[in-house]
Amino acid sequence: MFDQVSAFLEASNLLDPHQAAYRRGFSTQTALIRTLDEVRQAADSRKVTIAVFFDFSKAFDNVCHELLINKLRCLKFSSSSLRWFCAYLDHRMQAVQDVSNNIMSSFRIVSKGVPQGSVLGPLLFVLYLSDFGEILRHCKYNFYADDLMIYLHAEPGDLTRAIEQLNEDIRHVEDWACRNQLSLNSDKTSAMILGTARYINNISTDMIPQIRVSNVAIQFKESVVYLGITISNTLAWDIQVAKTVARVNATLYQLKLCGHLLPLPLRSRLVASLVLPLFDYCCAVLTDITAVLNTKLQRALNACVRYIYRAKWDEHISPYFDKLEWLKIGPRRKYFVGCLIFNILLHKRPTDIFHAFKFRDSVSLRATRAPNNLVLPLCRTELYRKSFRCSAVELWNSLPIEIRSADSINIFKERIFNFLLRSGGQL
Repeated sequence: MFDQVSAFLEASNLLDPHQAAYRRGFSTQTALIRTLDEVRQAADSRKVTIAVFFDFSKAFDNVCHELLINKLRCLKFSSSSLRWFCAYLDHRMQAVQDVSNNIMSSFRIVSKGVPQGSVLGPLLFVLYLSDFGEILRHCKYNFYADDLMIYLHAEPGDLTRAIEQLNEDIRHVEDWACRNQLSLNSDKTSAMILGTARYINNISTDMIPQIRVSNVAIQFKESVVYLGITISNTLAWDIQVAKTVARVNATLYQLKLCGHLLPLPLRSRLVASLVLPLFDYCCAVLTDITAVLNTKLQRALNACVRYIYRAKWDEHISPYFDKLEWLKIGPRRKYFVGCLIFNILLHKRPTDIFHAFKFRDSVSLRATRAPNNLVLPLCRTELYRKSFRCSAVELWNSLPIEIRSADSINIFKERIFNFLLRSGGQL
C-alpha cells in the first residue's frame, strides 16, 4: 500500500515540495541545503533572514482520523482506497505491558494519531500536513516531518515591517494548527535573525518588534539546533564543529577502553560504523567551513586513525590513511557533495535545488550523457560563493569527463572516490 500511494502521489505531483521527510531523493541534508543556500543568497543581496523554528507537541499522536480522510479525499484518493484507510485507522487498540512483572493493562481504542513504527504512519502524517503551504502570505517554509521552519528575507532597515508580516503568518500557522487539532509548544519555539556578521552585529533586538507565538514573546537566539545541525545567526560553524569533535572524542574514548582486546580489522570496522557517520552527517551543508574548523575535524579523524593502528602522536598520519584507503576530511566532504549533485541532476529532485542548477547549453545531461558544465551563479560575497549551490558547481565542472558521464550513482561513487584518493582531494 505504501508503494501504491507513493507512486500515485509522485505521478500526480501531489506531495508538498517543501516537505523533505520520507521521500526518495529528499533528506535532512537537502532540507538544510535548500534553506541555508537561500539565506546565503539573501545575504549576497545585502539582506538578512528572520526565521522561526516551531515545535509541535506530540504531532503524530494528535492526527484526527476524520480530517485525514477528508484531506485524502481532496487529494483525489478513490472511494475504495478511502474505505481501506478508514478500516486501517479505526478501532485500533493498544495496551501497556510491564515485562518485569508480566502485567498487562486492559486494551483501549486509539481514537486519533497515526500508527507509529508502521510503514504507512509517517506517510499519512506527511499527507495530513499537505495543505499547509496554502496558509502563508509572506514567508517561505521548510518542513521535515513535524519540524517546521518559516522564514522571511528583509533589508536590515526594514525589519519592523518584516516582523509584522512574520507575525501575521504566525497567526495563520496558529489558526491552521488549531483547525487540525495540533498543538504548538511556544516554550520550545525559537527565533533567529541570520545573515553576515556585519549586519547581524549591528542589529539591536531591543529596538525591533517582538515575535509572538501563542501570545508569548519569542526571544532571538544566536544559535539553534535544527535537524541535528547547530546553525548560528552568522552562519559560522564553530559550535557545530565543537559538538562533532566532542562526540567523536567521547566515542573514541569508549573504544579505547577495550581497544587492546580488539584486532586491527575490528578496530577499523568499529570506527567506520560508529565514528565516521558523525563526520559525514549533513557534511555537504558545511561547504563554507573555515580552514581552522576543518583542521579541528581533521585532527579528530587523525585520532581515530591513530587508534586503529596504535600509532604514536609524532608519527606522520598520511601513510595510515593510504593503508585504510580513507579520504581526509576535505576530500571526504567533496565526495559527498559530488555524490549529492550527481543524484540531484540524475533524478531531478529535490526540484527546488535541481532548478537552481543551469547547464551552459540547453541540452540536458541525462538526455545526451554529455559532460556539460554548469553555470556558476554570480556572487558578490564570499559567503554565497562557498554555498552548496556554488561549491557543487565548481566541483562538478572540475571533475574529469569520465566521472561526470557515469551511467549510475554506484559507478559515479567508485570513480570520484578513486579520483579524490589519487589526487589527495586537489582538483
